[in-house]
Amino acid sequence: MKFTQKTCQVLFSIYYAELLHLIKQKKRSGVGLTILGFGMGNYNDHMLEEISNAGDGNAAYIDTLQEAQKVLVDEIGATLQAIARDTKIQIEFNPEQLSSYYLIGYENRMLTREDFRNERVDAGDVGAAHTVTALYEITLNDRLRYQVADSSPSKYSNEIGFLKIRYKKPEESGSREMIRVLLKKDIQQSFVHTSDNFRFSAAVAAFGQLLRNSEPLGDYDYDEVLALARQSRGGDEYGYRSEFLKLVNLAGSLK
Repeated sequence: MKFTQKTCQVLFSIYYAELLHLIKQKKRSGVGLTILGFGMGNYNDHMLEEISNAGDGNAAYIDTLQEAQKVLVDEIGATLQAIARDTKIQIEFNPEQLSSYYLIGYENRMLTREDFRNERVDAGDVGAAHTVTALYEITLNDRLRYQVADSSPSKYSNEIGFLKIRYKKPEESGSREMIRVLLKKDIQQSFVHTSDNFRFSAAVAAFGQLLRNSEPLGDYDYDEVLALARQSRGGDEYGYRSEFLKLVNLAGSLK
């Protein structure tokens, strides 16, 4: 029997839907699914991520021995043991203090405001010793010294945002919620006073934006990313940050 391309696509969609259904069924019985892709080329990141999300697990692509060491040895707890399921983060910024804000990345993880408390909406899982970083570029309102305000400051004038986190413990079906007020006084006045982790994450985010030709970066270039990453490399126990430096240097050379 000869199949046309359209027929193959239809069959794949049917089998893929059945696969997701089976994975979700097993998840309800307490069986999770983590997917590891091996090799080089023909890699579908979106598919691996979608399948692993359906099974409350993680997805990783292993194309080098160093990546295998990272996923299967150094971070084995985070890879195989989820400590928080359906983790959702929602942040509300104070328009009295901020004129604009911009989330860097995470386009495929966006939820509507209604989905935040919807228990039927699946979200990401966090593994043991695993951390998640989200970066926002924010612009504070620059009020003139003698500007007359339209109204007196509100009781929230010392806040820049309100953070809410929801998650489920592995053995629980209902979500727990944590909240935190983000205060204006918590803002570091100088970039050099931030931690190495913060500055290095900023370098990684800037690198990603450069690869996407993002307009908000302006004239920021690979050399500046490289300089920032070098200054904030820190101890680099496993050498991952050094590998990032090589990647930025290579990308800059190609550019």
